Amino acid sequence: MKPLPFAGKIVLVSLLCLCTSIASAQPHAKIPQESGFSGFVSAGPGLWRIEDNLVKEIWFFQVSENEINSIDDSPKSKYLVTPIASYNVGYTFASTRTQIFLGSLLEDLLRFDTATLLGVRQELPDQSVIGVGYVFSPYIFEVYKDPYVEGKNRKGTDRTINGVRLSYDKILGSDLSFQYTYRNIDLDNERSGRQLVRDGLLTPSQADRLDRNGGRHDVEVLYRFVSQREASKHAFVPSFKYSYLDLDGSAMKHNYFQFSLNYRYDVEKFAFVLDGYYGYADYDNRNPIYGKTREDDRYGFGLLGFYKRFLGVEDLHLNLTVAINRGDSNIDFYDSEVDLYSMSLFYFF
Repeated sequence: MKPLPFAGKIVLVSLLCLCTSIASAQPHAKIPQESGFSGFVSAGPGLWRIEDNLVKEIWFFQVSENEINSIDDSPKSKYLVTPIASYNVGYTFASTRTQIFLGSLLEDLLRFDTATLLGVRQELPDQSVIGVGYVFSPYIFEVYKDPYVEGKNRKGTDRTINGVRLSYDKILGSDLSFQYTYRNIDLDNERSGRQLVRDGLLTPSQADRLDRNGGRHDVEVLYRFVSQREASKHAFVPSFKYSYLDLDGSAMKHNYFQFSLNYRYDVEKFAFVLDGYYGYADYDNRNPIYGKTREDDRYGFGLLGFYKRFLGVEDLHLNLTVAINRGDSNIDFYDSEVDLYSMSLFYFF
């Protein structure tokens, strides 16, 4: 199985759901008190600047060049305009405090998690909430079969993802939350390094160390600090995430540590969200192409503004977003940059 590349992760999440962050002004996505349907839908355009050597297409949009001059070079910039659309639909059984849902959880959206879930959440007597969900991606996502091909048209292959998420929110009635996610990600045709084998530059066993198939484990802990005043609300949400990518290729297997801080400010007519993160990826073994072990620094920030009750409609909100994301590797080929500028409408029901 192949881990979702840094740029692919950011782009896919944003294509599906970044504009839904208006909900982050709320301290927690609670289960509604009344039975029935609830959720949100959102849509709008987004302008992208993307630099990535591994991802070919996302949702029919080409995000990188099929042909590269050298596998020693950083990726080139590509600009594109795409629609951004998302949803989350749930049905609540108020008598048992149970909710079934389909979509992306609000907690995921600001933290660039690609998961789409079909699951169930249950509120306990202490007002904590446990949940379990099936994780999948219904959208077409293509990476390159062999990204290390120079001067030729690189072919794409589909990437699929499925797994499970377990969550425990508002632990023992507090503002502490925990979740664990396992993903199995599969490439239809993984051929990393095979052109270099044909060229006599790698052995087959060395190319096997580049295999991107495998499994991914994510553990995340976050805490919500909320301050409620007369006409405004402030919230700070620090979080720590540990990921272990147990991939078949020993040079691709790695640990990832990420620290995030989210600040949210909510008043009568406006809401603002500022989100920043820093992560470090430490790979297990030496890359057979570049002769050294890969290390990545990944960091970024998002600034989101919301104008509530747009056009006088109570549950309609206008969202403007700027998101800057960087992945700096000690191997230039794996560098990645994704910038997004978007405007969208967000409707609760």
